Parts: sequence; C-alpha cells; structure tokens
Amino acid sequence: MCSSGCRKPAATEAGAATTTAVGTTAAADPKKPVPETLPDVLARVNGESITKAEFQQQISQMEMAAGQQVPKEQRDEIYRKALDQLINVRVLKLEANTRNLAADDKAVEEQMQKIRSQFPSEEEYTKALSARGMTPEKLRSIMVDESRINKMMEVESAGATAVTDAEIREFFEKNPDKFKQPEAVRASHVLIRVQPGDEAAQKKARAEIQNVHRQAKAG
Repeated sequence: MCSSGCRKPAATEAGAATTTAVGTTAAADPKKPVPETLPDVLARVNGESITKAEFQQQISQMEMAAGQQVPKEQRDEIYRKALDQLINVRVLKLEANTRNLAADDKAVEEQMQKIRSQFPSEEEYTKALSARGMTPEKLRSIMVDESRINKMMEVESAGATAVTDAEIREFFEKNPDKFKQPEAVRASHVLIRVQPGDEAAQKKARAEIQNVHRQAKAG
C-alpha cells in the first residue's frame, strides 16, 4: 500500500508505460458490479502482472488502516480504488527505475524506526506485520520504493509550470487513446510520452503530473 500517497508520472522519452486490465475486470462501464470471484491477474503494467494476491493484501491493509472490514455497500468503490492505487504504484516504480533514482536511505531508516517504535516488542512488531501479510524486509522494500517515487515527484514539481484547466481538458479530449478504463475495477491513470525538446508537451505533462498527484493525495 502506498502510505504516503500514490502518484503518477508522465512517461518520459524512455517510453510510455502501457496498462491493460485483464480477465473479468476489463471493460468500460464503471457502474458494473465487481465480480465476487476475481481473476488471478487483474492488470498488467508494461507486462508486469498485478495479481489477485497483491490486490487482496492491498484490501487487507486498507481494512487495517480503517479499523474495519470493507462495508458491503462500498465494496465496488473501494475495490476499484485499491486496484487504481496498485496500478499507480507499479507505474511509478517503473518510471523511477527508468530514471535510475536512488532511495533516501536515511529517510527510509527513520520511517522504519518510526513504525517499529509503535510496538512494545519485536515480537509484537513482526506479529502485526504478519497480520497484514508483511515482513520487515517487505516493508523496507515498500519504503524504498516510496522514497524513490517521492524523489521523482519532487523533481517534477520543482520544474512544473502553471497550466490552465482549458489546456488540460484540451489534452484529454485530443488523446483519448491514452486512457484505459477497466469495467469492474476501473483505473483512472494517464500516461504521457514527452519527446526531448518539446516544451509544449512537457508543459502539459507536468500539469498532468500535478493534477494526478493532487487527486491521489486527496484519496
């Protein structure tokens, strides 16, 4: 689960990522109920699978954070949001890999210690992680990924310029092929290819990064 907010970048000249919804989750109507039985693979990002096991862990973490199980009447909405977050994180990880960004080891260690300090003993700490399908090693890996993602977004935000809503809307209307909308568990990500030296495209890409970043932080 992306604890500091799931965010999405513009794909750079290295190549735009592609996302495909798989199995019973793939179609266009966001109002269609999420099926009771989900496929083993819910989506693929640049060929990398997002599995049912990952999705179930995401749901478990959301339930732990909320202190309750997913209410039946909110199941479809929450499940769509969970898959959206998983896709966002996977896209960001791929983009961070492309940019060869390193994690802030000090910040990662501080975050690990902060989490560990919430428990009276190592046993209670590992037990709590296990209840979420986690281990200390897996938690650290997540923190490393988040650190790299945050660094990427800081770079993007620092170089961003103001873009009007009309310009953003125009881009959306002229680039419908860049949007993928699974039917049962809809993902609302947008990936943009930006060629070197194309200042207009870079401006629009930065605006989209900021727009999606704000949406993700808002939940």
